[in-house]
Amino acid sequence: MPAASLTELFDFETQIESALVTALAAVGVTAYKQRDDSAKSVPFVNVQFVQGESLGSLFTHQTVKREDRFNGEIIVEIATKRGAASDSHPAYRAKVRTLFSNWQGTINAGLTNLILLDCVTSGATPEIRADDHHDVSTLRYRTPFAIRYDAWPN
Repeated sequence: MPAASLTELFDFETQIESALVTALAAVGVTAYKQRDDSAKSVPFVNVQFVQGESLGSLFTHQTVKREDRFNGEIIVEIATKRGAASDSHPAYRAKVRTLFSNWQGTINAGLTNLILLDCVTSGATPEIRADDHHDVSTLRYRTPFAIRYDAWPN
């Protein structure tokens, strides 16, 4: 199904972050997009998508050649209450990693205009935020992606 407009189609961040939040909710993880400003209670996950450089592929849409494949990075920040046995930080990390191990069936399933071409772990960083009493792990995934051929607006 085509996107309603080029503006909608090229809003990569909203599309991918929304698919991530939905996929994480399906496995029992409370997740927020990067621009969500609602009050968050631990445990929670922040998701952010960052578009990278073009992969040099062009698609002709209405006589105009437009880039249609890009590199990207998904950043997942997991926050749990420090020292709270009920907020299992390792369990949250494992849920996120399990979801990403099946990215084709979970994240891509929630995307209508885009498709992730690959999803590769690029590292994890642990952190203690003493002021917030949070344990935090930041997981990063490299993910080239493309605009689906049937998503270009008419």
